[in-house]
Amino acid sequence: MVRGTGRHTLDLLDCALDCCRYAAETYDHIWLVFDKDDFPAGDFDAMGRKCAELSDSSRTFHAIWSNPCFELWPLLHLHYSTASMNAAGCQRQLASALDCELGLTYRKNMGGLYEALASRRGMAARNAAKLAAHHKDLGESRPSDCNPCTRVGEIFEELDPYLTDDLG
Repeated sequence: MVRGTGRHTLDLLDCALDCCRYAAETYDHIWLVFDKDDFPAGDFDAMGRKCAELSDSSRTFHAIWSNPCFELWPLLHLHYSTASMNAAGCQRQLASALDCELGLTYRKNMGGLYEALASRRGMAARNAAKLAAHHKDLGESRPSDCNPCTRVGEIFEELDPYLTDDLG
Protein backbone atom coordinates (compact mmCIF):
# COMPACT_ATOMS: atom_id res chain seq x y z
CA MET A 1 0.00 0.00 0.00
CA VAL A 2 1.30 3.48 -0.88
CA ARG A 3 -0.18 6.57 0.71
CA GLY A 4 0.93 10.13 0.18
CA THR A 5 -0.15 12.18 3.15
CA GLY A 6 1.66 15.51 2.87
CA ARG A 7 1.99 15.39 6.64
CA HIS A 8 4.58 16.72 9.04
CA THR A 9 7.37 14.18 9.66
CA LEU A 10 6.18 12.89 13.04
CA ASP A 11 2.53 13.01 11.95
CA LEU A 12 3.56 10.73 9.09
CA LEU A 13 4.78 8.16 11.60
CA ASP A 14 1.52 8.39 13.57
CA CYS A 15 -0.42 7.87 10.33
CA ALA A 16 1.69 4.80 9.49
CA LEU A 17 1.11 3.35 12.94
CA ASP A 18 -2.65 3.86 12.55
CA CYS A 19 -2.57 2.17 9.15
CA CYS A 20 -0.73 -0.81 10.63
CA ARG A 21 -3.03 -0.98 13.62
CA TYR A 22 -6.26 -1.01 11.59
CA ALA A 23 -5.14 -2.89 8.47
CA ALA A 24 -6.65 -6.28 7.78
CA GLU A 25 -3.23 -7.61 6.81
CA THR A 26 0.13 -7.23 8.52
CA TYR A 27 3.14 -5.48 7.01
CA ASP A 28 6.72 -6.68 7.39
CA HIS A 29 8.18 -3.40 6.16
CA ILE A 30 6.81 0.11 6.56
CA TRP A 31 8.60 2.70 4.42
CA LEU A 32 8.26 6.31 5.56
CA VAL A 33 9.49 8.62 2.80
CA PHE A 34 9.89 12.27 3.76
CA ASP A 35 12.11 15.24 3.13
CA LYS A 36 13.60 17.99 5.22
CA ASP A 37 11.92 20.97 3.56
CA ASP A 38 11.22 23.46 6.36
CA PHE A 39 10.55 20.93 9.12
CA PRO A 40 12.41 21.50 12.39
CA ALA A 41 15.74 19.67 12.53
CA GLY A 42 14.78 17.89 15.76
CA ASP A 43 11.63 16.39 14.26
CA PHE A 44 13.44 15.43 11.05
CA ASP A 45 16.23 13.73 13.01
CA ALA A 46 13.81 12.00 15.41
CA MET A 47 12.18 9.93 12.67
CA GLY A 48 15.15 7.59 12.29
CA ARG A 49 15.35 7.01 16.04
CA LYS A 50 11.61 6.44 16.36
CA CYS A 51 11.58 4.02 13.42
CA ALA A 52 14.43 2.04 15.02
CA GLU A 53 12.57 1.96 18.36
CA LEU A 54 9.39 0.66 16.70
CA SER A 55 11.11 -2.02 14.63
CA ASP A 56 11.15 -5.55 15.98
CA SER A 57 11.45 -9.11 14.72
CA SER A 58 8.04 -9.00 13.03
CA ARG A 59 8.24 -5.65 11.23
CA THR A 60 10.71 -2.99 10.24
CA PHE A 61 10.05 0.73 10.00
CA HIS A 62 12.33 2.44 7.47
CA ALA A 63 13.01 6.20 7.72
CA ILE A 64 13.72 7.13 4.10
CA TRP A 65 14.65 10.79 4.14
CA SER A 66 16.01 13.35 1.71
CA ASN A 67 17.71 16.57 2.67
CA PRO A 68 16.77 19.09 1.40
CA CYS A 69 14.00 17.52 -0.71
CA PHE A 70 12.93 14.41 -2.61
CA GLU A 71 14.13 15.90 -5.91
CA LEU A 72 17.69 15.17 -4.79
CA TRP A 73 17.15 11.49 -5.66
CA PRO A 74 16.35 12.09 -9.35
CA LEU A 75 19.10 14.74 -9.49
CA LEU A 76 21.64 12.11 -8.38
CA HIS A 77 20.78 10.13 -11.52
CA LEU A 78 22.29 12.99 -13.53
CA HIS A 79 24.62 15.03 -11.33
CA TYR A 80 26.75 14.71 -8.18
CA SER A 81 27.49 17.58 -5.82
CA THR A 82 28.31 17.98 -2.16
CA ALA A 83 27.27 21.65 -2.15
CA SER A 84 24.57 22.44 0.40
CA MET A 85 21.30 23.53 -1.19
CA ASN A 86 17.72 24.42 -0.38
CA ALA A 87 14.70 22.76 -1.99
CA ALA A 88 14.24 25.46 -4.64
CA GLY A 89 17.93 25.24 -5.59
CA CYS A 90 17.74 21.45 -5.84
CA GLN A 91 14.67 21.69 -8.07
CA ARG A 92 16.45 24.24 -10.30
CA GLN A 93 19.47 21.95 -10.58
CA LEU A 94 17.22 19.02 -11.46
CA ALA A 95 15.41 21.07 -14.10
CA SER A 96 18.69 22.17 -15.64
CA ALA A 97 20.19 18.65 -15.61
CA LEU A 98 17.05 17.10 -17.13
CA ASP A 99 17.05 19.70 -19.87
CA CYS A 100 20.78 19.36 -20.63
CA GLU A 101 21.06 15.57 -20.33
CA LEU A 102 17.68 14.35 -21.59
CA GLY A 103 15.96 17.33 -23.22
CA LEU A 104 13.12 17.13 -20.69
CA THR A 105 11.28 20.03 -19.08
CA TYR A 106 10.94 19.42 -15.35
CA ARG A 107 7.63 19.92 -13.57
CA LYS A 108 6.89 18.96 -9.98
CA ASN A 109 5.21 15.50 -9.92
CA MET A 110 5.81 15.05 -13.65
CA GLY A 111 4.84 11.78 -15.23
CA GLY A 112 7.48 9.67 -16.97
CA LEU A 113 10.38 10.73 -14.75
CA TYR A 114 10.91 7.23 -13.36
CA GLU A 115 11.05 5.76 -16.86
CA ALA A 116 13.38 8.49 -18.12
CA LEU A 117 15.86 7.88 -15.31
CA ALA A 118 15.52 4.11 -14.75
CA SER A 119 18.67 3.20 -16.71
CA ARG A 120 20.69 5.57 -14.48
CA ARG A 121 19.50 4.14 -11.14
CA GLY A 122 22.92 2.56 -10.50
CA MET A 123 24.59 5.95 -10.89
CA ALA A 124 22.11 7.50 -8.46
CA ALA A 125 22.78 4.76 -5.90
CA ARG A 126 26.56 5.27 -6.21
CA ASN A 127 26.15 9.06 -5.91
CA ALA A 128 23.92 8.69 -2.84
CA ALA A 129 26.49 6.36 -1.24
CA LYS A 130 29.26 8.89 -2.00
CA LEU A 131 27.22 11.64 -0.34
CA ALA A 132 26.62 9.50 2.74
CA ALA A 133 30.36 8.73 2.96
CA HIS A 134 31.17 12.42 2.48
CA HIS A 135 28.99 13.42 5.43
CA LYS A 136 30.32 10.57 7.55
CA ASP A 137 33.88 11.76 6.83
CA LEU A 138 32.83 15.23 7.99
CA GLY A 139 31.49 13.72 11.23
CA GLU A 140 27.89 14.61 10.38
CA SER A 141 25.57 11.93 11.71
CA ARG A 142 22.25 13.77 12.08
CA PRO A 143 20.14 13.72 8.90
CA SER A 144 19.42 17.43 9.30
CA ASP A 145 23.17 18.16 9.05
CA CYS A 146 23.64 16.04 5.92
CA ASN A 147 22.79 18.44 3.12
CA PRO A 148 22.63 17.22 0.44
CA CYS A 149 21.96 13.57 1.21
CA THR A 150 19.21 11.00 0.67
CA ARG A 151 18.28 7.46 1.65
CA VAL A 152 15.66 7.00 -1.09
CA GLY A 153 17.93 4.53 -2.86
CA GLU A 154 17.33 2.03 -0.04
CA ILE A 155 13.83 1.40 -1.36
CA PHE A 156 15.23 0.57 -4.78
CA GLU A 157 17.79 -1.80 -3.27
CA GLU A 158 14.94 -3.71 -1.65
CA LEU A 159 12.67 -3.59 -4.68
CA ASP A 160 15.33 -4.15 -7.35
CA PRO A 161 14.48 -7.85 -7.87
CA TYR A 162 10.93 -6.80 -8.74
CA LEU A 163 11.81 -3.86 -10.97
CA THR A 164 12.77 -3.99 -14.59
CA ASP A 165 14.60 -1.43 -16.68
CA ASP A 166 12.66 -2.76 -19.70
CA LEU A 167 9.67 -0.52 -19.03
CA GLY A 168 8.27 -0.70 -22.56
